[in-house]
Amino acid sequence: MAEWRLAEPAFRHFFSLSQLTRTLTIRMRFFPEEREVRAIEEQREITWYGDPPRMKIGHQASRGPGRSLSKDWTVERGPDGRRRLQESFSFDSADMKRPVRSTILEEGWIWRSLLSEDF
Repeated sequence: MAEWRLAEPAFRHFFSLSQLTRTLTIRMRFFPEEREVRAIEEQREITWYGDPPRMKIGHQASRGPGRSLSKDWTVERGPDGRRRLQESFSFDSADMKRPVRSTILEEGWIWRSLLSEDF
């Protein structure tokens, strides 16, 4: 399983400030005889509450290949004194999926994304 650990204490404050609203879990089953990995992606809605911030898993969830992208921008003055947008936060679920999938493919295995849990 590959999982973005939003609840990890070291990162909890950072993620709550970034207002991330989804989790991503990639569950994988390995089939050595076929050199194949079957993977299903699960995304769940979350909300943040309390101080220190705590995460609450919501009722909405989805399965299957997908991509979550979240960006936050701030307005600041550039070196020339003009206002400009500066990216202050970026999250892309592909940043988690890409290295896992690449490792599987580089080892000569097949990566198969599934829509349901029919491993």
